[in-house]
Amino acid sequence: MYTLGIGDVTHDTSVCLMRNNEILVAIELERLMKVKHNLQLDSNLFSIIEQGKNVRDVLKKRTVAYRENQFNSAIDYCLDYANVSPKDISMMVVSTLYNDPVYQEKSIFIDHHLAHSASTYYPSSFEKSAILVMDAYGYLNKNKTSVSTLFAQGDNNTITVLDKIVGRHDHTAAELQQGTHESHMVFTNSLGTLYQNVSMLLGMGYYGEGKTMGLASYGKVNPEFNPIREHVIFLSNGKLEMDNRAIFLWVKDCLDRAHGRLTEDELFHYKADMAYAHQKLLEEMVLHLCNHLYKIAPSENLCLAGGVALNSVVNYRILQETSFKNIFIQPAAGDAGIAIGAALYGAHAINNLPRLNLNAKKLFSPFLGKSYKNTDTSTLQKSRIEKYRVNLTKEDPYTEIAKQISHKKIIGWFNGRGEIGPRSLGARSILADPREERMKEVLNQKVKYRENFRPFAPAILEEEVGRYFENIRIAPYMLLIANANENAKEEIPATIHVDNTARVQTVNAEMNPDFYSLIHAFYRLTGVPVILNTSFNLAGRPIVETPKDAVDYFLTMSLDGLYLDGDFYLK
Repeated sequence: MYTLGIGDVTHDTSVCLMRNNEILVAIELERLMKVKHNLQLDSNLFSIIEQGKNVRDVLKKRTVAYRENQFNSAIDYCLDYANVSPKDISMMVVSTLYNDPVYQEKSIFIDHHLAHSASTYYPSSFEKSAILVMDAYGYLNKNKTSVSTLFAQGDNNTITVLDKIVGRHDHTAAELQQGTHESHMVFTNSLGTLYQNVSMLLGMGYYGEGKTMGLASYGKVNPEFNPIREHVIFLSNGKLEMDNRAIFLWVKDCLDRAHGRLTEDELFHYKADMAYAHQKLLEEMVLHLCNHLYKIAPSENLCLAGGVALNSVVNYRILQETSFKNIFIQPAAGDAGIAIGAALYGAHAINNLPRLNLNAKKLFSPFLGKSYKNTDTSTLQKSRIEKYRVNLTKEDPYTEIAKQISHKKIIGWFNGRGEIGPRSLGARSILADPREERMKEVLNQKVKYRENFRPFAPAILEEEVGRYFENIRIAPYMLLIANANENAKEEIPATIHVDNTARVQTVNAEMNPDFYSLIHAFYRLTGVPVILNTSFNLAGRPIVETPKDAVDYFLTMSLDGLYLDGDFYLK
């Protein structure tokens, strides 16, 4: 049987197709629409905010208008991959934020946070596990309240909701008229809202929380920001209450005043201190929630989902400071993973099919997109760059590429099936030499065109991770940080952040044999089993999906080389 999962949200919408209990393919609409987070549903969110309109209401109307065409393109992508037609679909499982769904009669609708839970628990190798979902909010009822945090428990095929934190929209008419209203700003009791708001106020853009996490490492304790915590109540029952409206307006006032009195350098450090204060508060809140979850669902295992689960610093502290010993986070932990959760819920909770990853040695593969190797599309794009072709040895195609990286060449890497989620994991990556610290500046300023404070990840052979990093063994999805030792600071400085940590990606031969072979070739040449890995995109753009995307970037970005499904090109 074929099950189609639909993640129908205001951003990061996605579609997933399963055959029986196996995920065949999944795609985020941003990769097809070429607009990050799929926010083309309205191209100018900030003008809407300035006009005092409710962003969510506008997006909802636009989404209904666009939905059929957009989802059809994503559905066609999945059906084409599996070579099936719509009539072959047995069930469509939809997780939606809307109360006016427009799908087929064969659809089954499930709650947003239940889909999040399914997206992380079912792909894990845990037969039993505690589950924690933390995001902004899910489905809004008529009273404009919604779950913002969900505590659950997984046992084989069953997910049981144990507890929840509910928030509400809380705004005044005056704020709407003044244009200070934004739909997340006024949502109470929400960890995701807290972090999203400060990210917007710091100038990181809509859904720029990853930037804020990076900036926080440049910050320090600043007593001026102590009042933030006064708006959070840590309850004795293990939950919390939070006035995000008050925090938003207070932070906005602080930053407005700072802009008028600080130099550019002083303002950077002021913002870094603000990001640090929010990061530390988030960590404190998440640990509080984890301790509550462990009391009601004692287990060595924890599955995390929701946008907050993309915060690798928080995730590391959970492992180090709570009673949970094992943690699993699906690489599309945010709303991009909702379609996967919906499809998995249909397969396991509804149809009671066995789970595939219960063998502890089997890791969930993030490579769920299409492969374009030997397609007409791939052949056509290769013809555009034929003059740059470098012949590779069939027996050892990776040594030449590794040699170019060791010579400080920056290489676009397009290989096999694309990743799901916001991290490039060795299918759609930009690769560079980690041994020279200035490579960070080159990549940020001349290749990615993004802020200088943003770090880059070390992709390291799994068996060598202990050579450079402490208290980490397996981290295949770039969702955990680790403390760097002296070897790391001396040998791979381009991947070490200002706070002496790195967002590590461990690579093994089973999950990604080609990428593993490339890193191993670099290891043979240099003695360093690490390659710097960052996403194959420009700042503010989605990760590349097609050979055309890759070739376009190769010809227009400051890339020296491109590996394109078995062929290598060098300018």
